[in-house]
Amino acid sequence: MNQVYRRLIVELGQGGADDALIRLAAEFARGMGLDLHGLFIEDEALLHVAAMPFAREIRLPSHQWQAMDTGRMEAELHLAAETAHRRLRQVVAELGIHAAFEVRRGQPHLCIAGVCTAADIVVMPAIEANEPGGPDMLRAAEESAASVLLVPRHPGRRAGAVAVVAGPAGDPALPLAARIAVAAHDRLLVVQIPDGGGSAAEQQFQASELGILPDRMTVRNAGGCDADDVLRALGDAGERLVVLTRAARVHLGIDDASHIARARNVPVLVL
Repeated sequence: MNQVYRRLIVELGQGGADDALIRLAAEFARGMGLDLHGLFIEDEALLHVAAMPFAREIRLPSHQWQAMDTGRMEAELHLAAETAHRRLRQVVAELGIHAAFEVRRGQPHLCIAGVCTAADIVVMPAIEANEPGGPDMLRAAEESAASVLLVPRHPGRRAGAVAVVAGPAGDPALPLAARIAVAAHDRLLVVQIPDGGGSAAEQQFQASELGILPDRMTVRNAGGCDADDVLRALGDAGERLVVLTRAARVHLGIDDASHIARARNVPVLVL
C-alpha cells in the first residue's frame, strides 16, 4: 500500500511547540511536498476551571494569589494563539513556503481527532506520559486517524540514513521510508523485528523495486520486539529519521515510539 499524504499538521498550543520544532516540521513538509497546517487548541478545561469561584492563580511578577478571571483567560488564550501564528509565519517565511493556521476550542484529543484524517501527519513533541499535557497528547496520537511525527525536544541530526522498523509483509513503512531515502539521496536501514517481514534478501528485492540499490540498504535484525531491542539494533546507525507502522505497533506503542525518539534524538514517524 502506498499511503498518500496531503498535510502536515503541527499543534502549536498544547504541545508547547518551539521555533526549532516548527522549523523541523516546515522542512519536513517541504521535503515531502505536503501542505503545512498550524493548529492552536484552546483547552476548554482551562476556561471551566477559571469560571469556578474557588479557582486561584499566582500572578507574576507580584507572586500574589488572586481569583482566576474567565475574561482574562479568554484574552490570554487569544494572545497566545496570535503569538503562535506569528511564530509560524516567521519560520515558514524564511523557508519560502506557506502555512495555513486554525484555532479550535475543546478537549485536545478530540480537537486533534476532529481535524486529522488518514491523509494527514500530525507533529507532536516526543514527551513522556508524566509530563504536563503528556496523557492528553499521547491519547490524541493514539486516537487520531493521522500518522504521527514524534519530535524530541532538541532534535539532533539533520542528515543520515532513514531507518524503518519492518513489520508484516506489505508493511507500508518500507515503501514510504524508501521514498524518503531516495528523495534525499540517503541510505535505508531496515530493522527487522521477530515476525516483522521477510528475509534480508526479500527486503533488498523490495527496496530495489522501489529504486534503491542493494548497496544503499542495510538490514539489521532486532533480538526482540520492544523499544530497547530496536534501540540496540540501531546501534551506531546515525539515522536522521525512524519510520514504523501501526502494524509494528502490535509490540511498539506511541509511548515506545516516543521513547525511541528521545533516546536517539531524532524524529519518529508512526504510520
